[in-house]
Amino acid sequence: MNAANDATRSPAPGYTVTAAIASHEWCMARDQYVSHLMACRACYGTTGRYCAAGTELRWSYNHTPMFH
Repeated sequence: MNAANDATRSPAPGYTVTAAIASHEWCMARDQYVSHLMACRACYGTTGRYCAAGTELRWSYNHTPMFH
C-alpha cells in the first residue's frame, strides 16, 4: 500500500481493520486481483510486474475505497 491509498483505506480510530468490515466493492476488487495473480504466469506482484489485465485489476484494487 502506498501513501496515495492511505486515505481510502483508513477506518475511523478504534476500529480493527479486517476484510470483514471492508466494502463489498473492495472485497470484489481484491478477490478478482488475487485470483488473477495466482493464475497468471506473466504477473509477479512482489516486483510490480503485471500483464495488461493484471495492471487493470491492480489499479481497480488500489482505487476502490475499503470503507464507505
